[in-house]
Amino acid sequence: MLVPLAFQAAPPAPQAPGPEAAKEAPTAGTTRPMSAEEKAIAKQADAYVAAYNAADARALAGLFTEKAEWVNEAGTVISGRADIEKALARSFTAMPGGSLSLQIDSVRPLTPDVLSVKGSSLLTLADGTTQRNRYTAVDVKEPEGWRIAQMTESAGLRHETAEDHLKQLEWLIGSWVEEDGAIKVKTSVDWAESRAFLIRTFNVKRADTPELKGTEIIGWDPTHRTVRSWVFDSAGGFAEHVWSRDGDRWLIQATGTLPDGTQASAEHTLRFISTDKYTWSSSNRTIAGELQPNIDQVDIIRVKAE
Repeated sequence: MLVPLAFQAAPPAPQAPGPEAAKEAPTAGTTRPMSAEEKAIAKQADAYVAAYNAADARALAGLFTEKAEWVNEAGTVISGRADIEKALARSFTAMPGGSLSLQIDSVRPLTPDVLSVKGSSLLTLADGTTQRNRYTAVDVKEPEGWRIAQMTESAGLRHETAEDHLKQLEWLIGSWVEEDGAIKVKTSVDWAESRAFLIRTFNVKRADTPELKGTEIIGWDPTHRTVRSWVFDSAGGFAEHVWSRDGDRWLIQATGTLPDGTQASAEHTLRFISTDKYTWSSSNRTIAGELQPNIDQVDIIRVKAE
């Protein structure tokens, strides 16, 4: 078979919908036409996003008034367009490759020449982690158009890390056993020291074959925003798994190489039952392109501490 029967995983808590990449107009969901002020702020937001994503500190600072005040998510007050430009340049150097999107929630005139703007921002860093902030801004009308006189960002949400995503599998930590006739599989799961991965070790004993040991590394793929794992066994085989969730099940696409170089694939299904039990089965199994028998559902049981 491609991997031991006791391949470990667990369904996550329901995940929040992925962040929206597109900026929404302030009147989204309404039928009335956008006001001139709303159109101006939407245009300003487009320019802001374009300048940020181009890492153009000068163009971005040019959207602020000469004496603008910017309170960033850390609570630091930056005063004046020149200092804002310097701060942005430092940020682009420290975190290259970031991508920003904005959503405008409201545009409210305070006077004919002053607007209150509220919205949210989503920053995606080069490694795929994200940070979402709320912001309020005061725009003033200058001869060249609307510019930001004051920008205040809320305390930003912490950047997502691999640990944040893998916590949905944290209950898996511990020891597990599966016994199915002539086969017995013991596994153990724990965090890697960095808490960026979960490490699963396994031991497979069969009556008719040598004992098989191995390691599975379970991680978060920020590029494709999915859980992915890599399996290596003591016989020299290895495999890669890509997981997707469907209700209380994980659907796992597995591809691997057997010790003799033969290619193999399978579709595993893992169903959560409780924190002490889940089931596993495998279908559409192939070795060297030849279809293999399915593996019926088996129970994986947590080993209780004595």
